Amino acid sequence: MQSIIPSHIAYLLTQHESVIVPGLGTFVVSPIDNESSNRWRIFSPPENSLRFISEADHNDDLLANSITKKEKCSYEEANLLINKYVEKVLQTLDEGKGVYIPWVGSLFFSNNKKLFQPERILSCNALNYGLTDFSMLHFEDIQERASSSGKMNEDRESEVKSEVKSEVKSEVKSEVKSEVKSEVKSEVKFEFESELDDELEEVKKIHSTRKYSFIQPVS
Repeated sequence: MQSIIPSHIAYLLTQHESVIVPGLGTFVVSPIDNESSNRWRIFSPPENSLRFISEADHNDDLLANSITKKEKCSYEEANLLINKYVEKVLQTLDEGKGVYIPWVGSLFFSNNKKLFQPERILSCNALNYGLTDFSMLHFEDIQERASSSGKMNEDRESEVKSEVKSEVKSEVKSEVKSEVKSEVKSEVKFEFESELDDELEEVKKIHSTRKYSFIQPVS
C-alpha cells in the first residue's frame, strides 16, 4: 500500500515555511531573491527554493496533525504511520537507492550523508505556477513612448480631417454643378420657347395683313 505521508509533506509545504519529518529531517522553504533581475527591469513572480536539513532537533507535530485531520485517525495512529514511512525511507537509502517525493524532490545517500535534489516544479510554488516574467520600462521610456503615441494620434487626426474636408468639398462641388446645370437647362428652355412664341406671333401678323387674290379659271 502506497504511503500517504509524501502527499501530506507536499501539501504542508504550500502553507508553511518548514515541515519536520521526525526521524528523517526538515524541509525548509526559502524565498528566492530576484534583486539582480530587477536591475535589468525584469520582474518575475514570487518563487521559493526548497532545501533539506537532515537533522530535526524537535517535532512540531505539524505533519501528525495534518494526517489526523485529513485521514480522520488518532494522533497515535498518525505518528505510527510517520514512523513506518521513515523506517522504509531509511532502509531504501541504506540499499543505495533514491527516494522520490512527488512535488518535493528526491533523497539519496552519498558518503554517508543524506542529500536532497529538489523537484523542478515544487509544491511550495503552486500558487505562482503559470505566471511568467515581464519587463518594465523606465519612466523616461514611458514618457518617450507616450509622446510618440501622442504625435502619431495628432498626425492621424490631421489626416482624417483632411480626408473628410476633401470628401465634403467634392460632394458640395457635385451638388452645385448639378444645380447649376439644371438651372441653365431651364433658362435655355424658357428662352427657346419665348423666341418660338415670338416667331409664331410674327408669322400670324404677316398672314393677317396680307391680301390674297384668287384667279378664276377660264371656261
